[in-house]
Amino acid sequence: MDVPVRFIDSIINNPLLMQFLVHRWFFLLEYDPRLDQLRVYDTRSRTLETLDAYLGSEKPEHATIFAEDCWKMRALLTGELFGPLEMRFVSPEGVYYSREVDARPVEDPARGILYVGYAKDITDQKNQTQELLEQARHDSLTQLYNNRTGKELIDRYLQAKDPYASCGMLVIDLDFFKNVNDRYGHLFGDKVLQEFARLLRTLFRSSDILVRFGGDEFVVFLKDIPNTTLLQKTRQLSESV
Repeated sequence: MDVPVRFIDSIINNPLLMQFLVHRWFFLLEYDPRLDQLRVYDTRSRTLETLDAYLGSEKPEHATIFAEDCWKMRALLTGELFGPLEMRFVSPEGVYYSREVDARPVEDPARGILYVGYAKDITDQKNQTQELLEQARHDSLTQLYNNRTGKELIDRYLQAKDPYASCGMLVIDLDFFKNVNDRYGHLFGDKVLQEFARLLRTLFRSSDILVRFGGDEFVVFLKDIPNTTLLQKTRQLSESV
């Protein structure tokens, strides 16, 4: 075996570094600063990939890390920052995924300081977390923003907006909705609310903030919109109901 593989074998057998090996679906990383070379191994110390000029080239052919996350990998492999850090990648086929990456400096008798670590695929975990966050931000029945999220988004816009920009807000209450529930049942009432939410999504822009405020009350906040357009949108909504 060559020296790099023997070194990785020694890491695998070193209990002090087993923190890198406790994850499922991960790869081992070994970066040599003198050669500016990154080697990727599986957990049996087999070389999967060797990447030369890893940090030295501004646009290496092998670069798959999002441009916004490149600084994280550089910081890890130069000892400026310790992880684990989350990074976003894209495959040659255009598939996007996320990995948790960490590395630590280790003294190698033959080559001096190397940075050794792991990369773990966390795409499914990130997707599940994002899905839960989206569920927490939206009303479960209509899929519009819920009360709390709507207030946060409106406040954030008002604090950052151009003082000369105009905006508008519609507060909508569905008249006699209680009678609909009483006469036709709550399942039918839920259907009415869902159809009204669909109507709002059809009439208003994706940049507008659509909120189910509670019960049969809705709020539509329109960003950067002239007064004439606001009146036109209000008329369209009234005629569509």
